[in-house]
Amino acid sequence: MDLSAIKNFCRNRNGGLKKLASDIGMSEPNLHRCIRENKIQASDLEKISLLLGLDIRIFFDLIETSEGVTITNGSAAAVNVNAPINAPITASSSDHAQIEALTAELSHANALLESTRQILSEREQLIKEKERLIQLLLNR
Repeated sequence: MDLSAIKNFCRNRNGGLKKLASDIGMSEPNLHRCIRENKIQASDLEKISLLLGLDIRIFFDLIETSEGVTITNGSAAAVNVNAPINAPITASSSDHAQIEALTAELSHANALLESTRQILSEREQLIKEKERLIQLLLNR
């Protein structure tokens, strides 16, 4: 991991390291310490990469290995270092089943919505017709 790159990327950023530290909820001295010691929480590194518009893997030495390396601090922020940058998102069969179920529910909800719109339109027409009849009767 090479956190010194953070300094290079902050040179062209308004506010530099001080603003970056503030944006991720860290003090500037603490960010400097993290860079100097080359140690940082995965969640903070994720925030930094998002704010700088960088792929988080840029901070890691990408060495080809036969097995994937996952970096995590126990939170949901984890990085698979060996995953390709533009790797397609794959879904399991249970994900597909959930997507199909949600799609069916959405289709059903859209059908109900369209039916409701039609009923409201018909009722508006009935109300207009009744108002017209009332006006005719009042004018007699």
